[in-house]
Amino acid sequence: MASTSFNIFDELSSWQKDLPVWQQCLLAKLVATNELSKNDFDQVYRELLIDFGLVSHGGVRNDYALVVPQFNNTPLEERAHLVLMHEVSGVNALKAGQALTFGPMLTVVYGPNGSGKSGYARVLKAACFTRSRDTEILGDVRINLVAQPEPTAKFKFADGTDATYMHKQPCPKLRDNFAVFDSTCIRVHLDERKSFQVMPYLFDVFPRMVDVFSKLQAQLKIDIGARLPVADRFAIAGSESTVGQALRTLSAKTDTTELDKLAVFGNAELDRLELVSKKIQELRSGDSKQIVQQNRQKIADLDALRATLIALSNAIDSDLVSKIGQEIQKVQHLKEKSAALSAAQLGNEPVQPVGTQFWRELIAAAVSYNNEAFPGDSFPPALEIIPRCVLCQQELQNDAFDRLSRFYQVATSDVENQLKGGELELDVLSGRLRKTNTGIFSPDSAARRVLKDLDVALEADVAAHVAQIEALKGALDDSIASLSLSSATPSIDSVSQRIKELSQRIGIETLSLIQKDPETLLAPLLEEKILLEDRRILSGTYTDVVNAVTSFKWVDIGRERLRTFASIQREVTTKQTDLAKRLVAQGFVDKFTENCELLELHLPVKFRFAGDAGKTDRQIEIVSASRGDFEPSDVLSEGEQTAAALADFLTEVEINGSCSGVIFDDPVTSMDHLRKESIAKRLVGEASARQVIVFTHDILFTSYLAAAAAAKGVKFTGHTVCKGEEDGSGCVDVLAFPHEEYEGAAFNRAKIHLNEANLLSGHPQRGHLEKACGNLRTAYEDFIQKKLFGNVVRRWRENITFTLNQVYFDEAIALRVHEKMAVLSRFIDAHSHSLEYQQLPLSAAFVSAEIAEFEKIRGDYTKARKIWESAKPKGEFN
Repeated sequence: MASTSFNIFDELSSWQKDLPVWQQCLLAKLVATNELSKNDFDQVYRELLIDFGLVSHGGVRNDYALVVPQFNNTPLEERAHLVLMHEVSGVNALKAGQALTFGPMLTVVYGPNGSGKSGYARVLKAACFTRSRDTEILGDVRINLVAQPEPTAKFKFADGTDATYMHKQPCPKLRDNFAVFDSTCIRVHLDERKSFQVMPYLFDVFPRMVDVFSKLQAQLKIDIGARLPVADRFAIAGSESTVGQALRTLSAKTDTTELDKLAVFGNAELDRLELVSKKIQELRSGDSKQIVQQNRQKIADLDALRATLIALSNAIDSDLVSKIGQEIQKVQHLKEKSAALSAAQLGNEPVQPVGTQFWRELIAAAVSYNNEAFPGDSFPPALEIIPRCVLCQQELQNDAFDRLSRFYQVATSDVENQLKGGELELDVLSGRLRKTNTGIFSPDSAARRVLKDLDVALEADVAAHVAQIEALKGALDDSIASLSLSSATPSIDSVSQRIKELSQRIGIETLSLIQKDPETLLAPLLEEKILLEDRRILSGTYTDVVNAVTSFKWVDIGRERLRTFASIQREVTTKQTDLAKRLVAQGFVDKFTENCELLELHLPVKFRFAGDAGKTDRQIEIVSASRGDFEPSDVLSEGEQTAAALADFLTEVEINGSCSGVIFDDPVTSMDHLRKESIAKRLVGEASARQVIVFTHDILFTSYLAAAAAAKGVKFTGHTVCKGEEDGSGCVDVLAFPHEEYEGAAFNRAKIHLNEANLLSGHPQRGHLEKACGNLRTAYEDFIQKKLFGNVVRRWRENITFTLNQVYFDEAIALRVHEKMAVLSRFIDAHSHSLEYQQLPLSAAFVSAEIAEFEKIRGDYTKARKIWESAKPKGEFN
């Protein structure tokens, strides 16, 4: 593509990169499709909510890069044109096995309404690039919806390449090189300003974006309305507590952190509520002197409990734990040293083990008994002449005497004495542990009952503290018994001070009861009770309250974002205006005007660029120098609007320079009868620059196209599409193409079908025989026009030629032609047949005879005409 050309796709791709993700998503979908599906809309809305901060996302966002044509820079004359469309499946009720060929320049496919022509056109609209709104492919209505195959088709190109179209999947070869125009592409309309507008190729994406903006805005308003909580839904009637005020004024500014703390309402809060209620009841109904007496007893119990807890903490403190650990380490070390000494001195004794705890105890018992039996004597005893064992009284040999002496030395060494001292110290420490009494806070103790009535939470904490002390005591006992170090540490006394504060608070209340009226004490209790009751209510609705605050915040953000739509729309309008001006700078106006003249569309117009909320269009306004009170709708016909849209489409194709071919699906209607021939000539002219394919149901327009192609020397390919009797629709070239060149070949086509029929049998044979009859009848029609009527009145033409002097009409031959056409018509669909012909058989022999009869009639006419021409006087007008 030349550097001076205007590429709307490149412009949109560049612009998209600067857009927020939700607009990137919307733009990509509007470029890819003409109608935004519900799923597409929902996806765009989801991305909008993420960008607006109304919905969280999972991290990486989707990429919505535009899928745009990869423009072909190859010169048009060197580009590969489309040559074949075949293997079409799952489209309407098209007959299987059909194929459409396409010429390099102009191809016209003619088919009346209901013939199946639109099925082929729909495939091309779905595969190629188009701004048509009618791209949906219908399946065969005769087949159950779930059983219908996916639409597919195959294509061949002049360079030998192939392409396959799969339903709702891109087909780059066609999408990037071919554009389709149909009646739904016409963006010509009258707006509020009564200005006639033609929107360039793909420029409609801007107003379509703004149209979706309006729908997104409306959806956001709906969601805001649905999300907006009822302001006083959670209000507590008459409550002035902290909770009551917060719930009454619930909004996006509500601090849920504080509410989160107030919403905690467990057993402790419930017990406190019961206690406060009890106090209120006591104050209202009880004797103040009795309450004072009860409070004093409570204070005494609390003080005693506090003193006991302090004593426990002091008894089993960190110093005791440290001392026990040190003594255990000392004893462990001495035991290791003693074991080493025993092993060194007694390791070779015949009886092992020696030096163990039981061995030491055995030696100690023997020494004690020796002292009792032989006071003042050594161990073993040496006073007697013959030394004996103190246990068995056997005489001790020298080696036994020496062994017992060594045993005694080991058992009475300094190490053993130190070990005994360490073990004794551990016994003392263990005694201190045993003396600590934790039973003061047993479940049935008075102190516990009092504290539970006053403060359940504190009662639970004291119980836990005492349990920790008991656990520490047990761990230290086990440590001493097993001579192993313990990791247990003293618990921090966090309850004694709280007991003291509770006692002091009761003391203050008691003093107030003595000095003041009990009614003055009710106010703070009633206030606390209301707060606790409100907290209980809040705890049951807290999740809903937090959700409501979240919704209030969501609504506030949503309302703020709603106000940004106006500026978003203006940005789109500004972008379209800028691109439209650049488009005009590429010569759009001059080329558009030239195309209008070629289409015989003469309008006093001027171009204007303006925008209101996405209605920015390149406007072609009708101008009057003398008056401005008429409306464009009073001036412009539907045909003129269609011609303007065609001029716009052709101009855009020329400026973009990207299309190898253009395809037109029914580009004219009955409203275009005044300029059908002009449109045909313009499309034929376009075929000189790029491949042009036209699908039409208009037989006169078909003839105009063929005639214009012949006049300009443009290579022309013609096809017909019709509905078969039983084979479905979309039958290609069964009928002769409605042009004299093709009708002149109808006789040869009849003979071809007869030859095909001779090779077949049954239903396929009858199909070819019927086609032979149809073509033979067309040959008769061509014979009537060209021979009997001398081409004075030609079919598919609006004028009458001045050739009456060349007409030779033979009534006898005309009667024979009439009879033969009547016979052939009985085998052609859409003809009503008389009873005498309805049951006549159709055979190859019959068709062969009819072909021979046609040749005879044509020969007889030629002979008769020659005789007439030779006998006619020269210059005579008949």
